[in-house]
Amino acid sequence: MPIADLRPESWEWLLFFHLLFALLLFGGVLAVLLATGLARRGEAALLGAVARRAVLLVVWPALAGTIALGEALAATEDARGGWLDASRGLTYAGGIVGAGLLTWLTGTRPRRAAPPLAGALLAVLLVAIFLMTAKPGR
Repeated sequence: MPIADLRPESWEWLLFFHLLFALLLFGGVLAVLLATGLARRGEAALLGAVARRAVLLVVWPALAGTIALGEALAATEDARGGWLDASRGLTYAGGIVGAGLLTWLTGTRPRRAAPPLAGALLAVLLVAIFLMTAKPGR
């Protein structure tokens, strides 16, 4: 029986908003990657400002929402497993450190260092998404 069949309906809003914030986080980092990548070709000042605003207005709030709602879900479902610990570690280390570095880099060097870091952060988020959906070792 899938775990979704065992989840009470009162927890569904937690899962919905956790997924919504996770998608916003991924989309925000993707927007930063595109804006900083395109800033290499022209309109660097405008696209650098777009990237910085995307980090501050989308990535940070989405990261906070993803983490808070994920912790609430883990507490209500009493979830355990290596996949949960690994995805928590990736989200905390990769997300917080990566978003912090993106905040700094989009303000100082948006054209040089921000695109590789945003790409690496997207890769970390994809691994965390895989761990959350596939739940390997379960």
